[in-house]
Amino acid sequence: MLDRYFAVERHERFAMHWLARLTEAGVDHLPGASDEELFAANTAGIRELLATRDSAADIFREESASSILDVKIELAHRMLSDCRFCSRCCGADRTSGETGYCGVGANSHYNSDFLHMGEEPELVPSHTIFFSGCTFHCVYCQNWDIAFSAGSGPAAEPAVLAAAL
Repeated sequence: MLDRYFAVERHERFAMHWLARLTEAGVDHLPGASDEELFAANTAGIRELLATRDSAADIFREESASSILDVKIELAHRMLSDCRFCSRCCGADRTSGETGYCGVGANSHYNSDFLHMGEEPELVPSHTIFFSGCTFHCVYCQNWDIAFSAGSGPAAEPAVLAAAL
């Protein structure tokens, strides 16, 4: 199961996010495309990535063409402007300063990140990030004290989190 992961780690295979950046989406004008077109392009792109992930030489796109990663970014931005990130689907426009049901605006926060040694052996160690602003309020949550306060903790800056640990 983890053979591909270890091959990526040894630089023998490309990571999926790199392949998504290199795979043409088949959508000419992302802002003008409907959600349905983008989701269809995403689904088709995922199928193509899974089918060709170990023969990456065949998938390089023209520089001007939009990639599957571009489609994912456009979909995420749309989700942020009409919030559908959790099952509450509150519709908040986080891009204009609104906060969602969870209290989170355009920028997420997190309370902790650490190298977790307590999961399944195949996943150890794993870099675990606990984001704040959970909407579920589960009565059995072991992270209640850090999970529900939307603005607690530092801003989740992608470059900082990617460089952590």
